[in-house]
Amino acid sequence: MRVCSSAALPVAALAAALLSAAPPALAEEPAPIHFASVLGELNDDGGGAASASVDLGLGAATRLDASVGYASALDENGVDTARVGVGLAREGERYRARLGAFWWEDPDVVEATGAEGSLRLRGERLWFEVDGEWRRNDFASFDADTLVRLRDRELLVRARASCAVDGGGLGARVGVDAGPWSLHLGGMDYAWEDADCAFDAPGLERLARTGRDAFAQLAVGLTQRLSNTALGWVNRNAALLDHQWEAGVARDAGPARLGLDFQRAREQFLREDFDVVSLSVGVELGLRTFLDGYVGWSMGADQEVGFAGLMWTRAF
Repeated sequence: MRVCSSAALPVAALAAALLSAAPPALAEEPAPIHFASVLGELNDDGGGAASASVDLGLGAATRLDASVGYASALDENGVDTARVGVGLAREGERYRARLGAFWWEDPDVVEATGAEGSLRLRGERLWFEVDGEWRRNDFASFDADTLVRLRDRELLVRARASCAVDGGGLGARVGVDAGPWSLHLGGMDYAWEDADCAFDAPGLERLARTGRDAFAQLAVGLTQRLSNTALGWVNRNAALLDHQWEAGVARDAGPARLGLDFQRAREQFLREDFDVVSLSVGVELGLRTFLDGYVGWSMGADQEVGFAGLMWTRAF
């Protein structure tokens, strides 16, 4: 699940701001600027997350980023994941392109590996970005003892199963920077293939390729935990979505940047919609140090979760 928020100033924007303040002689051939960040998040369900990342300038136009993190729902109905990511970006005056890879795992639920990419084109005030993601989800083996309803029959399953789901998403965003104000709007649509499943019992060949509804019945314990994760926010990246869209507005107010973001998404298995509203503020503390904080609410059909986060960033 790709999440965009004005809670944290993009590293590229920070770099541009620092370089624009450099003396003319330095701005012509700027030394690479590096960033280190630490992020902490909590929600009112008792979940939490922590991560650390670095973004290294490998020259005037190339950047390497890497991150590690851990998120816990602190609830047997959620997902706890360790995560690693790495990316390489190339940027010029009018564009920024990035390719990345990621991995995360909850050994009791799913192991995910994937790749992502983005291309942003920018003019004087307008910018446009295309985003893509591919992901393989290898689910933990589970004992199925349930009645699966197919289109033409019902099938009793009593077996140990191992399943995997491949898929990805494609999206776009557009934004405008108008003086102290900036606006953005975007969305992403996901397509997930039928689950590939193997069983330790005979007679289940019809479930070797399992559609979304049948897989949600077969692996109800795992899919419900992923569905709960989508609403809980702190471990949102582990969820499988059907689609999402977003809109946001931000304003530079002296030393601070204020933001308001709204997102709406539909979860893949339970097909439930949820809305996310967040308020953010980012400030430069001096000595190339930045602090970004945000609070928000994630609201589903029958529950609401509040969350808050704080990120410290240092340029060097």
